[in-house]
Amino acid sequence: MAFDMSFHLIVIRRQFGNMLVLSATYHRDFLKNIIQRDRLQALLLRTISFLRRLIPISPTCSLDCMVLEAIQNTLFGVAKQDKHVYDGEAAEPRPIDE
Repeated sequence: MAFDMSFHLIVIRRQFGNMLVLSATYHRDFLKNIIQRDRLQALLLRTISFLRRLIPISPTCSLDCMVLEAIQNTLFGVAKQDKHVYDGEAAEPRPIDE
């Protein structure tokens, strides 16, 4: 069982690295057009959702999740349904471009 969990943590760490590369690529104006906005948003949401499930057993996944959420908010703003998550924080979330 421990081997199985270690394997999953390795896979999610690789996915985290992939998301960093894709997000950095999307953030660059001259590379932005090679990554579809909707696809990147979907991949970020899926990866963040998976990381959230692993937070109770992995402090690393908790940090990775926070990093990807910050990237998501920087690139796309905060969706209306998620604004309650950021209540009470010092910075006001950016609105999503529609």
